[in-house]
Amino acid sequence: MSGSGYGTGTIRLVVSDVDGTLVDSNKEVTPGVQAAVAKLRAAGIGFSIISARPRSGMMPIAETLGIDGPMGAFNGGTLFKRDGTVLSADRIDRAVVDGTLAAAEGAAVDTWVFADDQWYATTDVGGHVDSERRASNQQPVVTTDFTNLLDRADKITFVSDDPDLRSTCASGWTGLPMRRRSSSRRPIISTSRHCRETRAMA
Repeated sequence: MSGSGYGTGTIRLVVSDVDGTLVDSNKEVTPGVQAAVAKLRAAGIGFSIISARPRSGMMPIAETLGIDGPMGAFNGGTLFKRDGTVLSADRIDRAVVDGTLAAAEGAAVDTWVFADDQWYATTDVGGHVDSERRASNQQPVVTTDFTNLLDRADKITFVSDDPDLRSTCASGWTGLPMRRRSSSRRPIISTSRHCRETRAMA
């Protein structure tokens, strides 16, 4: 890495996304990635990860790559370390949660709510469920009542393969309050291929 600027103080930390970036199509870390991270460390550069995944889905990667510094689950909504320490947990504002669920009411979507690092879903079948099982490293808890989760939701995903639902759902989120009352972080509502996803973001 000589001549690249590595180890000169120009770059001190590399933070990588996970899905579509760090892992392959099977959601596994390849030997090439492991070697690249080892080279970063040899050059005195730290390495960490941030992802929309829950902590459970990031821990196997942290173990494989030996990441000891802070990592960001739910796109930075939860900061944690490999030893299980949660440094901060910033949940979605309840007004955003209520508005998001109201906008999707009646739509032909499956609903996933992540709270306390657990995945809750209206069904455990469907074309995207197996992929989420691998990414989250857990099984969904099937429920149709999310009431007791809404004050501590980390991420909400509405799942559908109907392309028309994206624009239909999107109109319902316009104007939702975004700023948290007790934190400088704010949640975002971001378009996803499943329809729409609400999650905490640093």
